[in-house]
Order: sequence, then structure tokens, then C-alpha cells
Amino acid sequence: MKLQPRGFYAKISGKSKMRNCYELAEGSLKEENLSGFSGAPMLSLYPTPSGDVLAIPVGIFLTKKVFISIKIVTNLIANYF
Repeated sequence: MKLQPRGFYAKISGKSKMRNCYELAEGSLKEENLSGFSGAPMLSLYPTPSGDVLAIPVGIFLTKKVFISIKIVTNLIANYF
């Protein structure tokens, strides 16, 4: 097995046709390079006044430039326990 850190950046373009899902656009996304991202956390980067950058989880990547809201994921986990 070979591990390689990978990532991309994009903007949230709005809601998807699926409930509680959002689409991504305008970024380094290339359809042929999305293999292996399914299930990966989606992070939003926020700069702070002190110069740090906070990585806030906002969702889980599904497929084809769509991710599901982190609220749905955390509620599902909480209901399981």
C-alpha cells in the first residue's frame, strides 16, 4: 500500500439536488483526479486575527464534487451511540 497526502481547494457553489448536500466549484478540482476522495473530510480554512488558520470540518466528500453536511454525519454518529 502507498500513502500519499492529497487535497484540493474549491468554493461551495450551493445546495445539491440531494438533501443536506452541497456542490463544489471554482477550484483545483478535476473530475479525473477525484478517485480516492470519497469519505474524506471537507475542511473550511478560516484565517484568524493572530495569523493562524483554523481548519473547520464542514462535511464529508461523497463523489463528483458533492459533499454531505457535517451536521448530518455527527447526528448519525450520536444517534448510533
